[in-house]
Amino acid sequence: MNSFDVIVIGGGPAGMMAALRAAQMGASVLLLEKNDELGRKLGLTGRGRCNFAHDEPDAAVLAQGYGKGAAFMEQALREFGLNETVAFFASCGVRAVRERGKRLYPQMGQDSSAVTAALRRELHARRVLVLSSTEVKGLDASGGKIRRVITRQGEIDGRAFVLATGGQSFPATGSTGDGYRWAKRVGCTIEEPRPAICPVKCREKFCAELNGLKLKNVRLTLFLNGEPVDERFGEMDFAPFGVTGATAMDMAARIGELLPQGKLRLRIDLKPALDRDRFIARLDREFPAEGDLPLRFALRKMLPKEIIPVVIRLAGLQEGDPAGSLTPENKAALVDAMKEFSVTPTELAGFRWAIVTRGGVSLDDVNPKTMACTKVPNLFFAGELLDVDGPTGGYNLQACWTTGWLAGQSAAELLGYHRPAPAAQKAESAARQWRGHAVLHPKDKAPTRHFPPRAEGPKKAAGPEGRSARCSSEKPAPQEEKRPKRFDRPRSDDGKNPVRGADGGGRPRKAAGDFAGWKGFRAKDSKKRNEDAGRKS
Repeated sequence: MNSFDVIVIGGGPAGMMAALRAAQMGASVLLLEKNDELGRKLGLTGRGRCNFAHDEPDAAVLAQGYGKGAAFMEQALREFGLNETVAFFASCGVRAVRERGKRLYPQMGQDSSAVTAALRRELHARRVLVLSSTEVKGLDASGGKIRRVITRQGEIDGRAFVLATGGQSFPATGSTGDGYRWAKRVGCTIEEPRPAICPVKCREKFCAELNGLKLKNVRLTLFLNGEPVDERFGEMDFAPFGVTGATAMDMAARIGELLPQGKLRLRIDLKPALDRDRFIARLDREFPAEGDLPLRFALRKMLPKEIIPVVIRLAGLQEGDPAGSLTPENKAALVDAMKEFSVTPTELAGFRWAIVTRGGVSLDDVNPKTMACTKVPNLFFAGELLDVDGPTGGYNLQACWTTGWLAGQSAAELLGYHRPAPAAQKAESAARQWRGHAVLHPKDKAPTRHFPPRAEGPKKAAGPEGRSARCSSEKPAPQEEKRPKRFDRPRSDDGKNPVRGADGGGRPRKAAGDFAGWKGFRAKDSKKRNEDAGRKS
């Protein structure tokens, strides 16, 4: 078969979702992937656990996370949003659990491989033809529409086409920006691709000294020429070249935009819960009691030990200085070093380490409700190829699921296929059921799972004597007499030990403190049994 109704180019999350939806509606679908397997990049998300959505059912609120693409994504999310996403994956056997920061992950015991496997099973069940290790070289457009795709193995005809080739981030996974060239050739505007959600290189040499250190509950403030322009709260890590981690990487795209405009400084408030005056007052209370304890040990109550030498140097003090003899000026310098701990961004780590690409096909050239290209009637876009990106926490995968679903659905509808059932018909009830089963743990750690009571089977019809009709004439089978268990045996007056021999067996229970005696009793008893056995033989 050399012709298909819908041809999807790109086997990432958006491409798989587009192919599935088109196949659900009855279209013959071909999915082309240049890697040897589908969903390779999906395995990198959420540090391998696949943070596949963000728990915000309100489309307007969720869309705000997409920045300049908020208006576009709000319309798309109203068609296929969080509830529909959760219901879809639940139908595939992937249940969602919520963790800190409204992040949704697969249930315990599953990771990104479970999500990819579920999508592959659905593709197979829907008879989607998947050609892996098939690199597309271009699109053949004539007469104002796309006619066929050109691969290394030959040409394949199609009636509708979905481009889901991804951006340029993590090129090792196959995201090399091929779709930008093809979209540009058919007249679409391409916003300059830039790395987003990536590590930030910094000037300070102490970053290498702190390599691998993870900081939680810190406040990051970005300054441009001395003026604050962005602020985030969360966690970050140090790398040999600079800073990384969720919160720092979320600021990367903003840092990249502002670098040409002036001098940047990234302030890391190590103790955001205390203002400067309260922090100094705390040191005034605690340090005198430390006496001659070296400062490097006294600060371990407040900071990770790895960062203490750097903080002490920045404060102009020595690690061996006695904590109890610090002057008010020393304490103020120490507090400033912790509250104003700063690094100087110089550049971004680049596409090689970026999780997401900012830029791509201009949203002005795409219908937000159908993902249809406004330049070519039978071309649709999905996923990271679009100029849509959000922060960490499930936003970007949600954009892939949403745009992929709409692109596949619209491609099939263009060819006259009808939706089997509205996507949102059972989504709300499924989402409610899901929320009743995955409840955030009070301490925000492992989720507590609640299961509904098992459904009771149909009741048997009552007979004339109150028993079921099936067994109304049967006599109940005699029950076998069971020997009383230890706790059922008669007890002594104190109620603690069973009466020895009262029911034909059982030895008196020894007191808890008489363990040695109990061992001796057992050993003596065993020896006696062996002697008896020898006499009998």
